[in-house]
Amino acid sequence: MSPSGFFRSTLRLNHKKAEHGYFCSISLLPLACLVSMVIVTACNPTKPQPLTQKTPADKSVSEKTPRQKKTYKLVLLVVIDQLPSWSFIKDIPTLKGGLYNLVAKGHYVERAVLQNASSFTAPGHALIGTGTNPSVSGVIANSWFDTTQNEEHTVAHDPSTKLFLGDGSLSDSMGSSSVDLDVEGIADVLRRHSPQSKSVSLGLKDRAAVHMTGKKPDLALWYDDESISFTTSSFYTDSFPLWLSNYNAQHPIKNKLKYTWNRRLRHYPGKGNDHLDGEGGAYGLNETFPHDLTTNPDPEKAMKFTPLGVDLTFDLAEAVLEHEGLGNDEHTDLLAVTISSHDYAGHVWGQESWERYEMLSHIDNILGGFLKRLDDSVGPNEYAVVLTSDHGATPLVEQSLLKGLDAHRVPVADILEQVNSSILGIVGPGEWTIGLWANTLYFTSDFHALPQERKDKAFEAIIARISTIPGVGYVGETSKIVGPCDTKGPQEALACRALKVGSSGALYIGSKPYSLPKAQYPTGTSHGGPAPHDREVPLVVWAPGRTTHQKTKQADMESVAPTVADLLGIPKPPRATGHSLLK
Repeated sequence: MSPSGFFRSTLRLNHKKAEHGYFCSISLLPLACLVSMVIVTACNPTKPQPLTQKTPADKSVSEKTPRQKKTYKLVLLVVIDQLPSWSFIKDIPTLKGGLYNLVAKGHYVERAVLQNASSFTAPGHALIGTGTNPSVSGVIANSWFDTTQNEEHTVAHDPSTKLFLGDGSLSDSMGSSSVDLDVEGIADVLRRHSPQSKSVSLGLKDRAAVHMTGKKPDLALWYDDESISFTTSSFYTDSFPLWLSNYNAQHPIKNKLKYTWNRRLRHYPGKGNDHLDGEGGAYGLNETFPHDLTTNPDPEKAMKFTPLGVDLTFDLAEAVLEHEGLGNDEHTDLLAVTISSHDYAGHVWGQESWERYEMLSHIDNILGGFLKRLDDSVGPNEYAVVLTSDHGATPLVEQSLLKGLDAHRVPVADILEQVNSSILGIVGPGEWTIGLWANTLYFTSDFHALPQERKDKAFEAIIARISTIPGVGYVGETSKIVGPCDTKGPQEALACRALKVGSSGALYIGSKPYSLPKAQYPTGTSHGGPAPHDREVPLVVWAPGRTTHQKTKQADMESVAPTVADLLGIPKPPRATGHSLLK
């Protein structure tokens, strides 16, 4: 979900994996079978079938050659939306399933740090997929103001594409794509270096699915609450996958909306009830259990805030594995799954809430089952897993206040009022500001037409005034912040890596720790600021034969894309700035 205000921010239908099997009747002599295998191999030189067993001669050869990196049939990238380190660290000891096992067996980084101040869903997923920050990737937020069109621009909305309906027909609605992404990612490099590999990304949010593997995976899937089905756009395929239209017909989401989320866990560590000051509600969902979709006015939207959204996501992931044939040969495939419901629950009830904890516990359980099915279908040591998050979250303001912290819900309307009043004596009455998006303030064309001296005085007055508003932190002019980011101070560098000339507003406004805008969420929580609680997330790499259990205190999020690329056996994305954790 995208908070407003200054924090708002193909399938390739030719089956690339056509099997070139060996056909040998049981009645044939072994020599005849061997001859037939040689003939088939010669006819299919681009994809030789690997021998299932090595002979002693193979072993002697391998002992004389340098040891090769372990290769996998599948790399699974899991992104749990809005999973801050400060919250996850407390939850780990209470988990028992897939999350716990990955942390217990893999390389666990407690705090993978976003080195930019745009901790939103779209830029976070773009960073994961490309290894580069918003100032380079071009995905600076979930939305921003388009000065050329004089309207708000929602990330990933692509007027040059059309959205498919769940039955496979092409709608008249605008589709989604990576149109805002300026750089290549993991899937793009995979296509060049291993054309017979496949890449698929999926989740409830389009802006997550289209960005977390790069510009164009072979297929990107997301949930459309208008058609109440999973879909894609004409950007990824000219023809809707037949299996997906059949899947939507055979597993109609609408029939599953008669769902009630009852409190399943008897105890939540550190809490005795399921209500906290600061919790809210949305789409007819109340502050406390139960959360009943049967009486909800918008169950197709409200379900995203419940564990049902997690179930539907992994159901789709299983269908993708089956119908796309991922992990069934020696060409390493990529499956990227983003779990959006965790973010929805966090926004409404807060990270400290019973609901959010139950959501994570449910993910832990479902992920454990999914990994067991990968053991069966792909092989227990034939796949690797990278798990992380796109961003963190601000603790509930009301809970921070109870701890004596300096925390505020910042009224965005007050910021705009202070901006306008601070420059009245300098530029006179008029329409000078447009609004706040993506942590930046946009000004009208009339303001930009003013002489530079008057604009400089106006910026100076604005910065002096709004810097005194409780909850507002670093403020600066975009034109002075952008440039070589590594040469700047800590707060300015974070802002620098989040801004893009031509897309960002003229003035950057960052929040102080523990504060967030009182805009779309007068209750609950959000993210998007430069504070550590918004920028630090867990990172786990589990790769049999290449990782052992270890814990690292901190790493940069720029390392995720190079690490995934390393596991795929390909170079890192061209603009990625980090390095693989496996080196």
